[in-house]
Amino acid sequence: MINPNPKNKFIFQIVITVVSLTAMGFSTVSILKTLKEDGISESLKDRFRDVLSAQSFNQSYLPGPLSNINPETELLSDLTQQEIIDSTNEKRALAGLPKLTENSKLNASAEKKVDDMFALQYFEHDSPNGKDVGDLTKEAGYEYVYVGENLALGNFENSESMVVAWMNSPGHRANIENDRFMEIGVSVKKGIYNGMEVWIGVQHFGEPLSACGTIDSDLKSQIDNQNEEIADLTNDLDALKEEIEGTAKSDPEYNQKVDEYNLMISNYNALSEDLKNNIDDYNVQVESFNDCINNH
Repeated sequence: MINPNPKNKFIFQIVITVVSLTAMGFSTVSILKTLKEDGISESLKDRFRDVLSAQSFNQSYLPGPLSNINPETELLSDLTQQEIIDSTNEKRALAGLPKLTENSKLNASAEKKVDDMFALQYFEHDSPNGKDVGDLTKEAGYEYVYVGENLALGNFENSESMVVAWMNSPGHRANIENDRFMEIGVSVKKGIYNGMEVWIGVQHFGEPLSACGTIDSDLKSQIDNQNEEIADLTNDLDALKEEIEGTAKSDPEYNQKVDEYNLMISNYNALSEDLKNNIDDYNVQVESFNDCINNH
């Protein structure tokens, strides 16, 4: 069962608003300077794009928990994390799949799951406290596109027998042989469950977020800063334009203010063009990232 997590999906847009400052109809008498007639480049307004946001499309695959208790079997040998990882990779190799890389954060989330099940005496993917594999992996600092969890409880003879039991269950085998998964974490511990000494094993599989590339956060910060600069510059232009409209053309300060206004217009257009290019570059990264998530 694929279990999308809607609360983790988010899409927001920052709309870039370009304020149109048109030329003012002052006299063009040669001794007087006039406002630049082109004002803010009209073409820029049509070329701006919204700043896109990366999708958080976290999914998890959770086959039903596997219980394998034989009252006549004693817990004679130890099961180990490394043996389970090695056996799992052997099974993948037989299926023509690459080995999973052990990930310490997934090991940590798997161990937390084992401890939680023993402590709260349950055997399900969802804890009584409401947390699932997605919550546990995120708490461990693991950023992912896709995660899976296999659970096993019983008096298994050895590590291999636990992995074989998973392989004999279609849902658990699907996790082990899922070609999307790149990393694995495992925890296996012995404890008391419902009054019986048993082993509980947890496998956490992951496709890391890095598999879909990265988005330049510095570029996004630069875009945000440029938006603020443009907003401030727009306010300054509006204020200066109002001053010019209230200044007599015979006033010595008139030409000085016009020069200042025209320089601000040039700066505005240059900043707007730079912002547009940055938005285009950033959106290419985001679109590539989102395509990767949606196509996996």
